[in-house]
Amino acid sequence: MKFNIRAHNIELTNAIESYIEQKLGALDTYLQNKSEPFEAHIEVGKPSQHHQSGDIYEAKVTIAFANTTFRSETLKDDLYAAIDDAHDQLKHQIIKFKEKISDHHRSEE
Repeated sequence: MKFNIRAHNIELTNAIESYIEQKLGALDTYLQNKSEPFEAHIEVGKPSQHHQSGDIYEAKVTIAFANTTFRSETLKDDLYAAIDDAHDQLKHQIIKFKEKISDHHRSEE
């Protein structure tokens, strides 16, 4: 999986970038398709600079795979928690999609 990572209102450090690649790279096991390369578009950062209740971080991830788009948007008070939550949401969507495809193929037999 190729990663296209952008940051808003924060500095994209090597630590953040490697954490994103490690966490979202784990989704490769669910998206095994050797004929089609795919990429993940990731946006992380602060939605604005002026939150009254402290820092709020967002993680937006879009993965286009096999004519399907998986998307996650999360807001958390910690950037790493937002990335973790986006990972969990995407994992759930991908597993649900794979089960749907598997059930469809079973019903055709």
